[in-house]
Amino acid sequence: MSEDYPFLALSRRRLQAEAKAVERNARKLLRGPQNHADTNVPNEYARHIMLRDAQVICINGPPGIERQNVVLELVVALGFNPVSAFTLVSNEIADGTSPYVAMLQTPVLGMKLPDRMYVEVLSKYLEKRIAQAERRFLVLDFPGNESQAAIFEEDASLIRAFVYLEGKRPEQTSEEAWEESVAASRPVFEKLSGAGRAFKINVDKDPRDLRANIADVVEALKSMSFVAKVLLAEDVFRPAPPSGR
Repeated sequence: MSEDYPFLALSRRRLQAEAKAVERNARKLLRGPQNHADTNVPNEYARHIMLRDAQVICINGPPGIERQNVVLELVVALGFNPVSAFTLVSNEIADGTSPYVAMLQTPVLGMKLPDRMYVEVLSKYLEKRIAQAERRFLVLDFPGNESQAAIFEEDASLIRAFVYLEGKRPEQTSEEAWEESVAASRPVFEKLSGAGRAFKINVDKDPRDLRANIADVVEALKSMSFVAKVLLAEDVFRPAPPSGR
């Protein structure tokens, strides 16, 4: 393995030092040129570097499924900062400042929120937190489908890992909504699982087995070197280039 990827032979200390150097350079870029009219406005390159440096683990599951206890255990075990993409988008709509609000005020029957809205709102939040020296995030309720995952990995940051919650459909959740959610999440899980970045937790297991399931996922996540992963991670959502003749 180290022969194929020589940088894996580097010491943990050196990897951490390189990560900190990237962060320092990004913060310098974030401040921008000193003669700029507003030095607090990040340029696009600084924004890209800082978002790419974030460590994002996503967790999602069908609507109505129990997730509070699982999320709490993951937050405590991993030390990541939890944030709900659904809550962020809901607050954005309630605030009335989103460019999507005008469209959402006159929704067409069956119209859904734009996937790009989820990504833009989430990215804006992550940028603010990263500027406050936070880099580890456990993002709940995201991605809801392959399009959201693709836009996020293209425009913001890599999804370092995806935890999918599965179980029985609650009575209060309609079968249509359940099936739609499962169908939308399946390609996300399959693609990230193929890249070794997806895990499942069955919330319907008895408490002892559920804790064991969570512990296994936590160990798998801890074994992933996130500093090395940023160099190794494959952009599984980007369409493959056409093969040459």
